[in-house]
Amino acid sequence: DCWVALNGKVYDLTEFMDRHPGGPTTILSWAGKDASKMFNDIHKGVKIEQYLRPEAFLGDLGVDENLMSDSFWHTLRKARIQEVKEELNRLKQAATRDSDAHPSSCKAGRRQPFSIAKLLQEENLDADLRASLQSLETQKRVA
Repeated sequence: DCWVALNGKVYDLTEFMDRHPGGPTTILSWAGKDASKMFNDIHKGVKIEQYLRPEAFLGDLGVDENLMSDSFWHTLRKARIQEVKEELNRLKQAATRDSDAHPSSCKAGRRQPFSIAKLLQEENLDADLRASLQSLETQKRVA
């Protein structure tokens, strides 16, 4: 398939390539790209739709600048940080329950502060839990 964006719309130009007066190479060089400027410079006032079957129109390009704003990404990042915090709290509660069930892990009857790094050092830690904790630690560092 040879999809090309023209003036905010995406078209499948695969069938049209062989009929293009400039040959298929011209269209292929724009596959997967926005060819609006080049097209409008060469084909002033021409509507591509008159040369294509209706099903060649695939849809609007779909660039929504609001979704790409700094504010959007900041909001997304804050939501992800909150998810990581909630997951860490859930794991902390699970670790606390485990230490209550295994009092030998507490020194002199005092519970040790929760630490993912210490938890990851446990030899008998479930492999899935270890992978989740490692992933959370990485996400925490990135956030």
